[in-house]
This record gives sequence, C-alpha cells and structure tokens, in this order.
Amino acid sequence: MESPKKSSKKWLIILSIPVLLVVAAVAGIKLYFTSDRLKALILPKLQAATSRQIEVGDISLSLFPTIAVTLDNLTVSNQAGMKFDQPNILTLDELQINVKIWPLLQKKVEVASVILHHPSIYLESEPDETTNYSSKSVANKASTAGQGEASAGSLLLSDLQIENAEILDIDKKFDSRILIQGMNQKASAEILEGQALLHIHGATTIDKFSYGTREAFLLDGIPVTASELISYNIEKGELNFDSIEAKLRDLPLSVHGNITDLSTVPFLNVSVSAPSATFAELLSLVPPEMLKSAKGINSSGNIALAMLIKGHSSDKLNPGISGNFAVSNGTIQYQSLPKSITGVTVNGVFNKPEAPIGSKTGGTFGIDKFSATLGGSQLSGSLNVTDFYNPVIALVLNGSMSLDEVKEYYPLEAGTEVSGKLSANVNVSGPAKVPANLHASGSLGFTNVTIKTAGSPNPLQNLNGSITFNNQSVESKSLAMVVGQSDFNMSFSLKNYLSMVMKSTEPSATPSLSVTLTSKQIRTADLMSSAPETTKTAGAPKKSSGGMLLPGIDITANVTIGKLAMQKFAFTDVRGAVGVSKGIVTLQNFSLNGFGGSVVTKGMVDLRDTANRPFNLALNINKVDAKQMLTNFSSFSKYLTGTLTMNTNLKGDLDDTLGINKKTLTGDGKVLAENGSLSGFPLMDQLSSVTGDQDLKQLTFKTWNCAFTIADGRMKFSTMTIHSAASDFTVNGSQGLDGTMDYTLGVKLPASVSSRVHLSGVADQISQFFKDKQGNYNLNFAIGGTMDSPSVKLDTKAQADMAKQALKDSATTVLKKKAGDILNNFFKH
Repeated sequence: MESPKKSSKKWLIILSIPVLLVVAAVAGIKLYFTSDRLKALILPKLQAATSRQIEVGDISLSLFPTIAVTLDNLTVSNQAGMKFDQPNILTLDELQINVKIWPLLQKKVEVASVILHHPSIYLESEPDETTNYSSKSVANKASTAGQGEASAGSLLLSDLQIENAEILDIDKKFDSRILIQGMNQKASAEILEGQALLHIHGATTIDKFSYGTREAFLLDGIPVTASELISYNIEKGELNFDSIEAKLRDLPLSVHGNITDLSTVPFLNVSVSAPSATFAELLSLVPPEMLKSAKGINSSGNIALAMLIKGHSSDKLNPGISGNFAVSNGTIQYQSLPKSITGVTVNGVFNKPEAPIGSKTGGTFGIDKFSATLGGSQLSGSLNVTDFYNPVIALVLNGSMSLDEVKEYYPLEAGTEVSGKLSANVNVSGPAKVPANLHASGSLGFTNVTIKTAGSPNPLQNLNGSITFNNQSVESKSLAMVVGQSDFNMSFSLKNYLSMVMKSTEPSATPSLSVTLTSKQIRTADLMSSAPETTKTAGAPKKSSGGMLLPGIDITANVTIGKLAMQKFAFTDVRGAVGVSKGIVTLQNFSLNGFGGSVVTKGMVDLRDTANRPFNLALNINKVDAKQMLTNFSSFSKYLTGTLTMNTNLKGDLDDTLGINKKTLTGDGKVLAENGSLSGFPLMDQLSSVTGDQDLKQLTFKTWNCAFTIADGRMKFSTMTIHSAASDFTVNGSQGLDGTMDYTLGVKLPASVSSRVHLSGVADQISQFFKDKQGNYNLNFAIGGTMDSPSVKLDTKAQADMAKQALKDSATTVLKKKAGDILNNFFKH
C-alpha cells in the first residue's frame, strides 16, 4: 500500500499534466503564430474581401491572461484602379483587442478592451458620385448579414477607446468639406444572452470640428463634446438614438430618433433640437472675424432650433430636412463700445424634401421676420427663398439709421467716421438666376451724410438726395456732395444694372449710365487715394501701369465745371460730353478755358488693349499763352512767348503711362503764334554769331505761321514764315520729335541793319551779293544738329554764281585777278 505522501505526489503530477499541456499548447501557439505567419493568414483574406491593399507593420498575439491581438501601423488603401487625392482611406498607428478567456468557455464574449491609437480616415466623393469608401462586393455581403438572426450568447465590450482620431470628408460634387481633428471616444457595449439588442454607452470629445466648402470653412475649429446612449436591434436592423446630448462649443443640442431598415435602404427619423439655448451660445459658433470682435462681444436673448431629418438615405437618395429657428429679445454689445444693439428678433423656417442625390429641384428657406434697434435707428426685413437650385427670392428691407450712432454700437474700421441720416426701403422678388425677370423697387435717402475712411485724405461730406430703383434702372434726379474742396451736383440713370451684381445664364443688355454733372470746382487731388508709396529699389526696371480700369458699362456724361484743377493744369468753364463704351472713350466738342485761351477737342481713345491704346483727336486751340501751355509739354517753352492758335488732327498710340508713343504719332495742322518773342534759343544764338547781328539773339515777332504734317517720328513744315519788325524768316524741312533738325532757313534782314551785319567767313566785297535791289540781306542756311546743339551752315551757291558773272563783266585783268583772289578766298569758307 502506497504511503499518503506518495499518493499525494502522484495526484499532483496527474493534475498538473493538463496544466502543463495547456501551457505547452499556449507556448506552441505563440511560437507558431509569428507576426509574419499571422500576416500571411489574415491579410490575403481581408484584401480579397475588401478589394483593397492592406499593410500592417507588425501583428502580435497573446493568449494569457487574455487573448490579445495588437496591430501596428495599419494602412488600408483605396480600391485598385481608382484615383483620389489621397492614396489611403485609413491609417492607424495601433489597434489593440483584448478578449477574456474564461467567459468564452461559457459561450460569452467579454472584450476587455478595444483601443485605436490615432486612426486617420479620408473620405472622398467625386462629381460623378464615385467614392473611395463604397464597395459593391462588401455591400452585398453586408446586406444579407444578420437578417433575422438573434444572439445565441452574450457580448460585453467593457472598454472601447479611440484616441486622437482625424476624419476628412470631401464631397466634390456638392463642394463640401468636413474636418474632424483630435477626436477621442470612450464607450462600452453589451448584448445580453438570448437577446438581439446591443446597448452602447459612450462619451466623445472633438478638439476641432470644421465644416464648409473646399475653399473656406463656414464653421471653423469648433470644439464638440457629446454623451451617447444608443441601442441597435439586430433582428430588425434598427438603430435607436435613445439619448445624445452634445455641445458645439457653447451651443447645446439634443438628438433623438432612429434609423430603420439598415439591412436594405436605411430610413431616418431623427430630430435635432436646441430648445433652451441662448443667443450668446449661438454666436459662439460664428468666426470672430465675421463679427468684428473688437476685443470681445457680449450677447443675450433666447433661441429655439428644431430640425427633423426624415426619409430614405442611400447612395441614390438624400433624406428630407425641415425645421424652424427663432431668436427673441436678443442683444449684442461689443465690449469696447458703450451701447447695445437691442431688440434682435429673427423667425425662420427651412425645408428640403427627400430627393434623389443630384436632384436640381426643391427646398425653401425663409426669414419671416428680422428686426433690430440701434438707439434711434430701426432695421427690419424678411427674406424667402424657394427652390435652392433655381432660386426665387422675395426680399424686403426697411430702415432708417442715424449714422452718428453707429460707432456706439458697431466697431468701425480704424480711421472711419460716418454721420448723417440714411433711410432705405428695398423690395426684390423673382428668379435670382435671371436678373432681367426680377422685380425690384425701392429707395435710398441721404441727409447730410459724411463718410471718411483711413485711405481717403478728404471725406465725402454733405451727401444729400435720394436714389430710386426698380429692376430696370437706378436713378437720381438730384444728388449733391462735397469731397475736400470739390463739389458735385448730379442726376443720373443707370439701366440694366442687375447684370453687374448678379450672375446670369441668360444674355442681357450691357449696363448703361447717363450722367449730368454740374460743379463749381473739382480738384483731382481731392479724389486721389492716399495709399502709402512703395519703396523703390535702385536700378529696378519701371513697371507698366497696365490697362486703364474702366467699368463694364456704357457711360454718357454731360459735364459743366466752373473750375477743374489737375496736378499740372487748371481749367475754367469746362463743358462737353464724354462717352465710354466697351473700353472706348469718346469726346464730343469738349471745351475748356485754360492757359489764357480756350481749347476745344473731339475724338476717341481706345483703352481696350493694355499693349496698344490708339487715339484719334481733333484739337482746336485758340489764343492760349504759349509759355503757359508749352511749359507742361515741352522744354521749348523757356524760349517762346506770345499767343498760340493751333488746329490739328492727331492719331497714334498712348504708352503705359498714357503719354504719346512718338513712333506712332501721325497728323497734320496749322499753327499761328502772334506778338511774341524767341529768346535764348540756341539756334538764334548761332544765327547771331554767323551774321554778326546781335539783335537776332532775342527775336520779337508779329506772326509765326506754319502748316505741318507728322509722320515717321518727324514734323514736316510746309513754308513756315516768321515776320518781325526787323526781319523775316522762312523755314522748309522737318524736325524730329526727338529734337533733331533738318531744314533750310531763309532770313531776310532789312537794309537798316546792314551796317551791323558781318557774315562770318565772308569778305566785305562779296557780302554785296547777298543784297537785293532794296538793300535787304537775303541769307539761306542749312540747319542740322539738335535743338540744344544746332549746326548752322550758310548757303553761298547763289552768291558764287553772281560773283562769277561779275568777273566776266570786269574790264581790266587786274580787277579780274583781284576779284579772283577774293572769290577763291570766299569759296574756302
């Protein structure tokens, strides 16, 4: 018989055998299922099921004390053959799953934890409705899974954690974007044995929730918190939102309802409400820059929001959305300002029925009432829009505002000041996409309005008058204002204006503006912006100013201006008509008094092409002061005085500074200068030196008359004549617009000055041949060089012929020899 000690050892050995076998089995399983072997077993099946490339950095398996699976660096790509902006639909730093062992032996699934570290999900929908998240093979399998099946056992998920998730959803067809950053989720789930009902409890935080278009967010960086109580009926395929309480920044929201028929075409019946929110909580969603925060904003009042999402939802259907909203007893006060905007009231409704995705009909939005009070100012209105895709609008806006009070309620830009009274009455109704069919009417009234901005050195002051409009035109019979020292009194009519402010698919007539302007004085300096000058870099090339900015409307303006003061000119009695059409400016008998005389011009300037701005002008200048006028255009003004009359037609191109491109200039005309003088002109100094007549240095003339043509960069003269008390001048030839000279000059000096004429290089005996029968000197010169550095050469051919004839008539050889010597000496010069 065995001793008790031996018997106990035997039983210990026998009982330890299963434990050792289990340990050995666990060790064997762990040694067998290495990371590479697990990848080889799992990944091909997942890739085949999803039609996606799936990559995992590492897979590890643990069997004690729980069955634990860990996946590192999981990447799920988009389906093969499909191109999207990003290559992967999912990336995940780490996935951990822990399942308790012993409950499995009792047909119970108890998941100790599921933890997802930094999942990043990218969803994209193309304009053709192709998405990177749809999979027909997966959808078909999912549609049949779970139908009519109840749970045979129980499931308990004690701890589901999602840490630092990111989700980006881009819909290119509807130009929308949703971005979720820093999402953290904690949840638990349970299915009781014998039941088909999954209960989920959870809590969610999102650091930043953003929604808007692909270009800009409407809601940007909104923090979100939520607690969820959700149940899912597996047999019915029904998801119930038993209770979801959320906050978008400060705005509380409640969600209730359900989604049925999840196994076929889901049907939503979900309500979202904010029944007890405040105005301040609603404004917390609006970006501060849109509210001009001015170091903070205080608000009060109540809001009510109720929205119902009801209808089928699938890849072909959108559910219907309807709801209403209201703001009552609202106030807004900027912390830096002394007074509150009060009486803010808004009542509105919206509705968009269930419709196929991409449907271009349906939807209404209405603000039945809007009102606000700013001290003594009242604003009210309404807006209704039907059919979002082909909108028909009905807008009403009424109000009167004391602009002096605005700064006490609303933060203005630095340097901006407003005062006076503004009243408005606006009604607009009709199809927004066809401006011509809109019915618009209303008026704007101005009483002693002043507006000053930081960028304008002179405020707009004493704006008085009214503007009325309908859908055909905007008109004012009388509108007066002062800018700096400039005053404006005008009436105008702007037709077809709606095509300027609304896009239209329908062809419409070009907008046209007719203006009558009367002013005692206009100073262009009053109308210029005081924008800061940019720093010029030494040696930097001059940049083109580009094309002249003209509005896309036809303009006809009749102006009467007592005084027009420009940067370099000052004109009086400015009258005429100016037209602008399709980039072409026309002048019709535009007249003004300036430079001591008058100017009348007509013609056109084509400003459509920035590289080529042709002009064609007829210019009549009558008895202007030559020095005053030419000082602004030519350095020749420092030599010339007198009155100037000119009739000319000029064609050419303007350069990028709106100066004349001399290479393209052509034209013709006549010039008459009277009772003037030419003093200090280098050419006259040269003539004085050649002739010995010092009086030529300052030429006083009675008339200076010539006809000219301009072509190829030169001005050609056809017999220019200058008459003075002491001499006459005749000019033929041309002068370049660059200042070069090439012409012949005939000078007739009277006999009375013969005593002081001494021709340089000409013997006294020969000088008699330059005289006519009356004793007047007739001299011909070839003029070259430039205006600043002329060359003057006396023409002696006629005098040489006369001298030769005199030799033939000589009676003595001595006289002939002496005359020959003199002649030879003369020709050397």
